[in-house]
Amino acid sequence: MARKSRPVSAAGIYHVMLRGIGELFLDDADYGVFMGLLDKYFHAGAVQLYGYLLLHNRVHLILCETGGKAAAALKPMSTSYARYFNRTHRREGKLFYDRYKSTALDGAEETAEALRFIHTIPRILGLGDWAYSSRADYLGGGGICDTDAVARLVGANTDLTGQDTPRLGMDDYQRLTDAELERYMQALCGYDFGGFQKLSKGEKNRVLQLLGAQKWVSMVRLSALLDTSVNVIARNKPPESRRKPEKKQEKKKKEELSVWLL
Repeated sequence: MARKSRPVSAAGIYHVMLRGIGELFLDDADYGVFMGLLDKYFHAGAVQLYGYLLLHNRVHLILCETGGKAAAALKPMSTSYARYFNRTHRREGKLFYDRYKSTALDGAEETAEALRFIHTIPRILGLGDWAYSSRADYLGGGGICDTDAVARLVGANTDLTGQDTPRLGMDDYQRLTDAELERYMQALCGYDFGGFQKLSKGEKNRVLQLLGAQKWVSMVRLSALLDTSVNVIARNKPPESRRKPEKKQEKKKKEELSVWLL
């Protein structure tokens, strides 16, 4: 079967995801080697690095094709890292899962949202101030990302650190565990499931309205987790955010993508 063509961004900007068959990083040295390769292949090159997040078994990259194709740099970079990892940890075989995934980002708004998204993930996962993320580049400058190019695109005063409005807008996240959903709710609203139950009716409605605007969990599942009526959540969900029935193929595609994102 022929491979499907990748989505094309008019702006040349992509959210790229690399997933390991198993662990990609076993210690700080592994992370350091990968960071060095990012600097080598994407710093001031034909493909610019706008953002990154390295997790134990996956990598998120925000890339901009300024004079070349991302695939031309991704292939030698991933091959170099796989050779290093297999040699260092005495293993054989493929390191990365299948082809990399990519989402086309068309313009400033989608690029800013993608950057905020990857910078929010460590907090969702309870990793705190995670060192292997471009969030530090956008907090203090420096680093290996072309933050100047991003500032020109989205505006110098745009917050890209994910600290103000953490949001999962790229998928419905049906496969997140209850604990992960609770951590995300706490990052977004300041309340875990138990804290929600102690709120006044008016405050609960405010939280439900905020949650209802997200795209990261079904209303039925959220109703069960919060022990509240699904009708209440639906009423607090903005009309434009309410889900339309999805075709089976579209739902499967979303569920497959959710495996890559967190």
